[in-house]
Amino acid sequence: MSKKLKEAALMHAAESIGPLVLRSWIGSLRTKVVSESPKPHFLRTDFEGSYLYAVWHEVLLLPALLASIRHPYVVISNSRDGSYITRIAEGLGWNVLRGSSSRGAFSVVRQILEAHKQGDIVNLAFTIDGPRGPRREAKGGLAYVSAQTRLPIIAVGSAHDRPWRAKSWDRFVLPRPFSKAAMYLSEPIAPPRSTSESDVEATRLVLQSEMTRVTAAAESIVAGEQAAKFVRKAA
Repeated sequence: MSKKLKEAALMHAAESIGPLVLRSWIGSLRTKVVSESPKPHFLRTDFEGSYLYAVWHEVLLLPALLASIRHPYVVISNSRDGSYITRIAEGLGWNVLRGSSSRGAFSVVRQILEAHKQGDIVNLAFTIDGPRGPRREAKGGLAYVSAQTRLPIIAVGSAHDRPWRAKSWDRFVLPRPFSKAAMYLSEPIAPPRSTSESDVEATRLVLQSEMTRVTAAAESIVAGEQAAKFVRKAA
């Protein structure tokens, strides 16, 4: 079989089998969601609004639950691997924007603004340390997107009970089926005051701190501990 035929076969498998496997896998988890905002979070039927969601690359499987909200968008890199992930994401109901946390931010902004122009509601998930790391180090792409679109950011902390991990730069998480998981959502973080380098960097630093905090809170919940020391106004 030629290389092109192999790639076509992999693409077809990703598109047809990937979403079904992921839905069953993630659906088996005993997931607890905690939100600091008094407004309904994205897993509730009365959720409304447009937000940007920051997630670490290693735990992006769990926020696939975001596909349950209206008009979910996700940013996926322009790499070859990104093409396979795109097919799976589209099968899960996502609207895919091709870009990254560093390169491609201008393209992402343009696509989001175009969606808004057409009257669409945008809820965008963004792996802020991807596509190649360093692990758990927030890049400035999402803060820039927030500044341009004026959409607030929600930091999403995710954790799993004794997950399997890949030997990759991000130690990618593969949840054990039927295991405990938690998602902890921050209150909305205001967009940068402007698109200036200093304002975007200030928001990036806030986001870095918030991601560390909400991740620790989610890990505490999975461990069966009270997340009180991480909580501000949990609802």
